[in-house]
Amino acid sequence: MCRACRRDRARNELDRATLNEEYLVPVAKAPPIRDNFAHWPQAPLRWFRDPGWMLKSQVILCRKAAKTAAVFIHGWGGDAGGTWEMFPKALTTLPAAASADAYLVDYPSISHQVPFCAAQLRRFLVDLVEAPVEVMINRSLPSGAPRRSPNDTYERIILVGHSMGAVIARRALLDIEKAPPPSITPKHLEKFKLLFFAPAHLGSDLPLLIGAGFHLDKLPAAKLIGSLILLWKPSLRDLEKGSASLNKLASDCRELRERREAKGESTTHLRANVYHAERDRVVYQDDFDNDFPFTPVMQRNHRNVCKPDASYLTPVEALRKLL
Repeated sequence: MCRACRRDRARNELDRATLNEEYLVPVAKAPPIRDNFAHWPQAPLRWFRDPGWMLKSQVILCRKAAKTAAVFIHGWGGDAGGTWEMFPKALTTLPAAASADAYLVDYPSISHQVPFCAAQLRRFLVDLVEAPVEVMINRSLPSGAPRRSPNDTYERIILVGHSMGAVIARRALLDIEKAPPPSITPKHLEKFKLLFFAPAHLGSDLPLLIGAGFHLDKLPAAKLIGSLILLWKPSLRDLEKGSASLNKLASDCRELRERREAKGESTTHLRANVYHAERDRVVYQDDFDNDFPFTPVMQRNHRNVCKPDASYLTPVEALRKLL
């Protein structure tokens, strides 16, 4: 194995013995992940209403009723496992996450347009608010595990998005607010919190986005290859700077925020906590509407800004602050 391969492999293996104890349980007290006392092992998500759109999604459920749901949404060309990599291990040893369920949403980002993906995610989030136990939790628990009460609901829902995932997360949330089901009130929407890594909500360099999605961004010809693929996937135009989709996202967010402000209602669920990487050449980096000023992350790029490891705990710390 070459030196570069050994280095990459070492970075991808989360060494819990070296992680800061502020975020993770000390190794001496932390049982193996499969026996973790707070969570059941990671398992396939069985969402009752899924028409086959997110079949590869995963879930990490608490052994007791959870107060928080953390929903992880990958970007264009990503997947639930590859994008978040070590996040599940960090999550299950994070004391603040002991009462949090984690949903790793896997969806066909390459073949579907942004509005369609957001519409499907909207259906999932509505169920997560209204009846999570009935339509997904009890169906996803291990055989023989105690069932949860159908009346259990989440006190907060954290949407964690990377790149395109941030766009569809915000679009889905705005669409719920624009046309809420009868059972969802403005107070229900205030349960949501937004955490975005390298979001594409201000647009992206499409050829480089494609290169990052196919893990080609380190090749000298990544932009050229991306340009050729762009001809094959015109739906990517939704993520282009100044696109109709992104312009509508910005105007809808501003309109809903101003409407809430006029009524004296909270707008915190519309404000994202954003992290941008120093070496990101894929997305345009600036604040979106009334988001919190973004946090710059040094020595990271578009793909690995959301991947914690033994020496990079920023994503774990960002989530801990919202739990």
